[in-house]
Amino acid sequence: MLPALLDAADVLLLGADEAEDAFGTGDPTALRKRFPTPSVLVVKDSGHLVTALDRNGGSVTEPALHVEVVEPTGAGDAFAAGYLAGTLRGLDQRSRLRLGHLAAASALTAPADHGTLPDARTVAALLAADERDWSATRISASGITSPALASAAPASPADAGTRNLPEALETLGTSGHP
Repeated sequence: MLPALLDAADVLLLGADEAEDAFGTGDPTALRKRFPTPSVLVVKDSGHLVTALDRNGGSVTEPALHVEVVEPTGAGDAFAAGYLAGTLRGLDQRSRLRLGHLAAASALTAPADHGTLPDARTVAALLAADERDWSATRISASGITSPALASAAPASPADAGTRNLPEALETLGTSGHP
C-alpha cells in the first residue's frame, strides 16, 4: 500500500536511510526506478547531499551547507518546506534544493525546531552562488559567512532585517532574484 501511495505523489521526498529500511535501497537511481510516476524524486542522504531526479532522466545533486548545529529537530521538515516553496515559485531544480538547504540551516541554527530565513537579498545571492562560493558558505547562529555575499549588501537598513519564508520568496519573485 505505501509504495503505491508514494508513487502517486507529484513530488516525492525521501531520506536515503529511511528508504533503505523501507524499500531495501537508498540509492537515488534505484529509488527513481521504484517510483517512476512522481514528476520529481528528491533523496536526502546521510552524507549531506540531496539529489533530485525528474521523470525524464534529469538529475541535480546539491551539497548541504556547512552549519554549526544548535538543534537538529525540524531540519528535515524545513528542507521539505524550502524545497516545496521553491517549486511553487517556479525556481529551477538547483535553486529549489538550495532553498531547502537554507531553510534546513535556519532550523539547525535556532534553539527551537524552526528558524527564520535570512533577508531576501542574502537568499538570492546564495541561490545564485557558483559551486565554489556555495561550498565555502558557513552558517551559524551568529550569521552567514560566504564569498557569495560580498556584493549582496542590503540596499537600505530596512532590507537588512530577516524575513520569514513567504516574504523572502515574494521579494525573490519567480526569477530567483530580487
